[in-house]
Amino acid sequence: MNLAAYEPSNITKYMVGRILFLSWPVVGEMICLVIGGVLTTAMVGRFGAVEVAAVGLATMLQATCAMVISAAGTGAGALVARAYGARRVDEARRIAGQSLIIAVTASTLAAAFCYNAGRFLIAAASPDRAVVEMANGFLAVMAFFLPFMAVTSVCLASIRATGQTRVSMLVAVAGQLISLSVTYTLLFVLKAGVRYAIAGMASSQALASMISFLAARSSLTLELRWRHIYPLGRDIISNVLKVSSAAGMEQVALQSGRIAFALLMATAGAVQFAGHNVSLQIESISFMPGMAFGIAAMTLVGYNLGRGLTRRARQYAWLTCIIGACVMGCFGVIFYFFAEELTRFFIDDPQVLAWGIGCVRVAAMEQVFLAVDMVLPGVLRGCGDAVTAMYVAVFGTWCFRIPAILLLKQLGWFDVVNGWICAFLDMTIRAVLFIYIVRSKDWRKIKTGIYV
Repeated sequence: MNLAAYEPSNITKYMVGRILFLSWPVVGEMICLVIGGVLTTAMVGRFGAVEVAAVGLATMLQATCAMVISAAGTGAGALVARAYGARRVDEARRIAGQSLIIAVTASTLAAAFCYNAGRFLIAAASPDRAVVEMANGFLAVMAFFLPFMAVTSVCLASIRATGQTRVSMLVAVAGQLISLSVTYTLLFVLKAGVRYAIAGMASSQALASMISFLAARSSLTLELRWRHIYPLGRDIISNVLKVSSAAGMEQVALQSGRIAFALLMATAGAVQFAGHNVSLQIESISFMPGMAFGIAAMTLVGYNLGRGLTRRARQYAWLTCIIGACVMGCFGVIFYFFAEELTRFFIDDPQVLAWGIGCVRVAAMEQVFLAVDMVLPGVLRGCGDAVTAMYVAVFGTWCFRIPAILLLKQLGWFDVVNGWICAFLDMTIRAVLFIYIVRSKDWRKIKTGIYV
């Protein structure tokens, strides 16, 4: 089944099937990434607390930069979906190919920033000199391989945009298996130590990027070739930058807000912060379907706008949002009624448990609004309007959530549960804004075809 498949008369059933068909492999891909991170932490954890802390700090900074440079993949995916919908397959290939140049250039600059600024952030985050020195060494290796991660991001986003989310999932699984195999071999077979294991794990990103590029080359719908990368096309570059730069700024706002939120939570004390971290681990389970439906929404809206089917694009936008809200609402029910059991799975300390349960129950109330916050930005990107999603992210995070927490601290009412309530209100406000923006959008005036 691909995006150009025959559309049956029972259109609602068909649309639901297509949404789920595109979404479930993305969930599988994200589960694979989460499992890979857990197993890597578990392997490094055998060597001591210093190694775990160092890897955790370096990985946090690398992941933040990776989320920002993944915006190049967002721009590529939105435009490839449009071009593929317009039956301009060669143009879709050129968009994917030339997005690689943007991604490599941006990620090289991000790598330099990550390494130079990261050293100061690591020093500020940890008073332990051994942790700081080891984390800086890890960060240098990880930063060097950021451009390879950018290539992987663009290739996989382009493959997903043509409807081949299963191919994207298989490539991601292969990359994780390679990374875990290299790490295990260096740590436990060759006894090379954590430093070499991290270097090997980071260098496996190069191999993963080669696999993703080969997958894009051999994809039945994409068939990316070198002639699609060069010479550059002004229209392609400007349109990819238009979507990608806004998506990148959105990620800067969200990721910097996430770091600021974590630092503010840490001021509540070790016990409360531990409860916050456990709750975050539990809630992260529900992020996977939300992000998957967001990718499906962007792909289907972009594809149908490329075909000139504005009404169908609007139907897909709301149907994907409703399905995403229902799925994440189910997670909310589970989180609320099984908050104690889920929290106890991670920790038994009664004080931490009490704070963790409170945070998980707030997280339960967030789920439907969080689904809207994940799906409707994908709809806007599919429409070519990534700028609006960026403004909403900046407003919710930096004009409400962080100031609200600072106000609670000034009033002496701050604890981690109240901090989570501020996050819940932020997500609610953003969800209302996204619903209003998408409902009030005049879909008849949205530019159809390839470019935005």
